[in-house]
Amino acid sequence: MLFTGALYALLQLTSKLAQTAYDGDFSTYSGKVLYSSTVCEKMKPVFYIYTQDDALFVVVRGSQDSADFATDTIFSETKTENRMYFHSGFYNASLYVLETARNYIKDFKGKVYFCGHSYGAACSQVMH
Repeated sequence: MLFTGALYALLQLTSKLAQTAYDGDFSTYSGKVLYSSTVCEKMKPVFYIYTQDDALFVVVRGSQDSADFATDTIFSETKTENRMYFHSGFYNASLYVLETARNYIKDFKGKVYFCGHSYGAACSQVMH
């Protein structure tokens, strides 16, 4: 698969945002953090809602704290009403993030991207 320059730049940005979620320092980026949730609890990950270049990014941090690892080790499945199966910890964490993210997404006119690393990537897949 060939990547265009714009797609490559988007991949680079989302990768960098996923890394930045570990320290929460978005000061080197040209966009703006609209919301940050930095309290980490079981099934409540650290996440950021960030905007740049007419796009909205929901960035979920990867596993770092014991509460993150407690979520990672929930070895049960959740079956949704449309018969999809998800890791229960990641599914519930995703619902937690979406509860806030929906307020920013509903009136947003540009593209919306979900990104993260590790635990954050798992949540991003569920939210997508």
